[in-house]
Amino acid sequence: MTTALQVVNFALDRLGVPVITTLGSDGTKQDDFMNRNYADIWKEVMRSAGVNATRSRVQLKYTSMALTLSSLAVGTGVTATAAAAFFSARDVGAILRETGSGATGVATITAYTSTTIVTVENTVAWTTLTPAANAWLLDPLGNDFAYAYELPSGFLKAIELDDTMYSYDIEGTRILTSAADAVLHFWWYESDPTNWDPALLQAVIAKLAMEAAWPLTEKESVVKIMAAQYADKLKEAMGASKGERQAYSRVLATDLSDVR
Repeated sequence: MTTALQVVNFALDRLGVPVITTLGSDGTKQDDFMNRNYADIWKEVMRSAGVNATRSRVQLKYTSMALTLSSLAVGTGVTATAAAAFFSARDVGAILRETGSGATGVATITAYTSTTIVTVENTVAWTTLTPAANAWLLDPLGNDFAYAYELPSGFLKAIELDDTMYSYDIEGTRILTSAADAVLHFWWYESDPTNWDPALLQAVIAKLAMEAAWPLTEKESVVKIMAAQYADKLKEAMGASKGERQAYSRVLATDLSDVR
């Protein structure tokens, strides 16, 4: 099992700086730096490296919370309340739709109150006042995308949609696409160093040492050495991941081979 304290101390060893006994409570200069910056640094490495240890896929959800409407009927001035933060001021003019078997409800967002409350105009009556999570969705403004999905928990960086025929765009905490029932391949934040592969672990250690080099040693020569080591370790992590994947290829029925 690898702990955050061990990762930090591996980096301090490279700098020739005394190690930490308890992260966050040692009261030393190195403890103060690592406690403040450790999480941001490993997240930055993961985003740069895109390694297989943090690669996943998931069928996206339109919404992960219930919605409560003040009225089912067609009309203006209807209040729509999400059970958790979902809306933004940019959503004014977007469409809310009821989904599922027999669903009919359609509403246009006319005013924004907060991340959980908007005012809508019901243009088609809804079948229930409280559509459940994923039983309602938001159609984004414009004609370029048909659906807005919530980004999955721990999302770090998108790789591709399972159906690569469809384009996508990320806006805030949502991914927009015209793919129905979209499956997203993505990198996610893995906070437990025990689950990092060796190449990623070494890249994080090198990055910690590089970022701490000047604050803890104030030696330009050490900074340059640590920067070069991080560049090498990052390349190794990226290369290891690429070597563990095989690109999908297919031969279409219309492909011709050895035509004479």
